[in-house]
Amino acid sequence: MSHYLSKIINKNFWKIILAISFIELFSLISFKFAWLSGFFFILIIIGVTLFTLYKLKYGLYIALIELMIGSYGYLFYLQLPEFKLPIRLGIFLTLFIIWLIKYFNWYKYTKLLKKNRLVQNLVLFIIFLIIGVINGYLHGNGLKNIFFDVNGYLYFGLFFIFLDVFQSKKCIIEFLQIFIASLIYLTFKIFLTLYFFTHGFNWLTDLFYTWIRDTRVGEITWAGGSFYRIFIQSQIYSLIGVFITSLIIIKFYKKQPNFKLLLKHKKFQFFFSLLIIIQTSILISFSRSFWLGGFVGAIGLFIYLITLYKTQIKKLAKTIAILLLGGILSIVLMITIVNFPIPEPGIFSADTLKNRFTTGDAAASSRWNLLPVLLEQNKKAPFWGTGFGTTVDYQTEDPRIKNEQNPQGWVTTFTFEWGYLDTITEIGILGLLIYLIFIGQIFYLGIKSKLNNTIKWGLLIGLISIIITHTFSPYLNHPLGIGYLMLCASLFSHIIDKK
Repeated sequence: MSHYLSKIINKNFWKIILAISFIELFSLISFKFAWLSGFFFILIIIGVTLFTLYKLKYGLYIALIELMIGSYGYLFYLQLPEFKLPIRLGIFLTLFIIWLIKYFNWYKYTKLLKKNRLVQNLVLFIIFLIIGVINGYLHGNGLKNIFFDVNGYLYFGLFFIFLDVFQSKKCIIEFLQIFIASLIYLTFKIFLTLYFFTHGFNWLTDLFYTWIRDTRVGEITWAGGSFYRIFIQSQIYSLIGVFITSLIIIKFYKKQPNFKLLLKHKKFQFFFSLLIIIQTSILISFSRSFWLGGFVGAIGLFIYLITLYKTQIKKLAKTIAILLLGGILSIVLMITIVNFPIPEPGIFSADTLKNRFTTGDAAASSRWNLLPVLLEQNKKAPFWGTGFGTTVDYQTEDPRIKNEQNPQGWVTTFTFEWGYLDTITEIGILGLLIYLIFIGQIFYLGIKSKLNNTIKWGLLIGLISIIITHTFSPYLNHPLGIGYLMLCASLFSHIIDKK
C-alpha cells in the first residue's frame, strides 16, 4: 500500500482539486447567467473530445470526476427545444462515440464475450432492459417516460472502456487521486454551505440553495434550530471513501502500533483528517439511508478486523478505538461548524440529531406511503414487470407538491425511492435476479482479486454499503451506482501488475 500512498498526494493531486474548484465556480457563474451554461457545455465537450482522442483514460477520468461531484449530471446543460441536455449525457455520448470509432476492437470484445461470465451476465441483463423498454411501450407508458426511466442504465455503455483503462498500477493511483480529490472538494463544499446557512448569510444562502437545487446536485432542508441538512447524492462515494480511508488507517496502525509515534506520521495525519471530514459530511447529510448503509458497512469492517487480528484482542480494541475517535471528532467538527462564533454562532443541539432517528419527515412519510402502492403494482406482473415508464399514484407530504392547489398531495410518478421494488416494476423479479447475480459476480471477483488488499476490501465493503443504501435510496439504477459497479468490475477483473 505504501507504493500507492507515496504517489497519491503530489502536485497532480492538488491540481485536480483546483480544476474541480474552477469547474464548480463556472457552474455557479453559468447559473447566474444561463446562456453561459451552453457555452461551458460546448467547451467541456471539446475538451473531453481532445483528451479522449489523445488517451482513452483521460476521457474516462473526466467522466468519473463529473460523476463524483455532479449527482444528477446537471452542473452544466445545453438547452434544446424539448429538454435540457445534461453535461453527463454529453460526456457519455462523446466518450462512447470516440471509443466506438477509434478504440473498438470487434475480435477482442467478441472473444471477451465468449469467455467472460461477467460480460455474459451483463449482456443477459441488457436483454432484460430491452424487454423492459418493449414491455413499457406495450403497456402504453409513453416514450418520454420510458426514456427518462431507462436512461440511467445507458451508463453501462462505458463498461468496456472501464475494462480497457484500469489495467495498471499507474491507473489505480490516478483513480485514487481523482477519488480522494473529489471527496475533499465535495466535503468542503458541504461545510461551506452549512456555514452559510447556519450563520445568516442570506444573499449567499439564496444563491447556494437555488444553485444546488436547480442543478439537481442535492437538497438543502431545515432540520431544527438553525441547522440545515445538506444532502448531495454523490456523497455515496463519500460513504465508500470512509471504508477505504479506514482501511488505510488500519494499515498504518498495523505497521506502527505506537499511537504517539503514529500521530507524527504526516501521511497518517492526512488520512485520519480525511476520515474525520468525510464522516462529518455524511453526518451533515442527515441521510438515514447513508447511515444505514454505513452501519452495515461498519459491521463488514469489524468482521475484516477480526479476521485480520484473530486472537490479538488488544490490537483489535485499539484499532476500533482509533476509528471511534475519528467518529467522535466528526461529531465535534459538525457542531463546531454550526456554532462557529463569527459572525454569530448557530444553534445545534443533541436533540437535532436525536430527532432524525425518532421522528419522521416528509421524505420518509412519502416513501412509506408509496410502499403499499408499489407492492400492489408489482402484483400485476411480478416476473416480467410492467416495463419502464410505469407510473403509480400516491400521496406525498412533500411541501413542494402538497399545497393549496393540491391539498391532498397526490402525485403521479415513474421514479420510486424503493430501489429493488423499482427494478421489479420495470423488469420483474427475473430481471432483478439477473442483476443481483451480476453484482454477486463482481463481489466474488473482488474476493478472488489480487488487487492490493486495502483497496480491494475498501471497495468490497463500499459495495455492501451501496447494496444496502439502494433499498431506500436508488443508486444501482443510476449512473452513480452503475459507475461504481463498473469501476469495481474493472479493478477486480485484472491482475494489476503492469507499470
